Amino acid sequence: MNQVIAGVQVALTLGLAYWVQEHTSLGLRYWIDWPDWLEFIIVILLMDLVVYGTHVLHHRIPLLWKFHRAHHSDHFVDASTAFRFHPGEVITTTFLQTIAFGTLGIGVSHAITYFILIHLITPFHHSNIRISETVDRFLRCVIVSPLMHRVHHSDIRTEHDHNYSNVFSCWDFLFRTYLKRDNKTLTYGVNELPEQRWQKLPGIYATPIAEFLKPSP
Repeated sequence: MNQVIAGVQVALTLGLAYWVQEHTSLGLRYWIDWPDWLEFIIVILLMDLVVYGTHVLHHRIPLLWKFHRAHHSDHFVDASTAFRFHPGEVITTTFLQTIAFGTLGIGVSHAITYFILIHLITPFHHSNIRISETVDRFLRCVIVSPLMHRVHHSDIRTEHDHNYSNVFSCWDFLFRTYLKRDNKTLTYGVNELPEQRWQKLPGIYATPIAEFLKPSP
């Protein structure tokens, strides 16, 4: 189901980008006459900023968090976690990002390039591959690295409310949401959903209404 909804998101974004590119000059990227190469870089960065912003909203707004915590409830973070999202979150993300991308006036080449980047880097930084601190430190100067992102999946709320970046790591440094933490003592998941039933597909889909499904004390 998630793959179908995500496919619709990609199709909508590409369709919007094509329409904007062919039929209108609306969008922030048309306001300044800059070289094509510079425009391309800036638009890709702004798209990533939009994704960072929607990610923050899914942590800060209680209703959106109820959907997003399905992603965080995984007790064993690996590359598969990158695809573990509640359909409700995929829908709200698609809605918010489509509006923002339309406002930017993104083109088809921008959309294709960004989707390639995010679908390559997101499984990578969710992966459980072993990587040295030296290499990881070098990587996170530019992109989100595994050691950086694992902190975001800590079961401690004050820790997983950090390191929101998806492709480029700069947003966490710029907006002071970066947190460095020793990965060796990390435990993953969401404390309010410790039971194993929330790890199965029906439980993942029922996550937004978990409080109503728990037995009364």
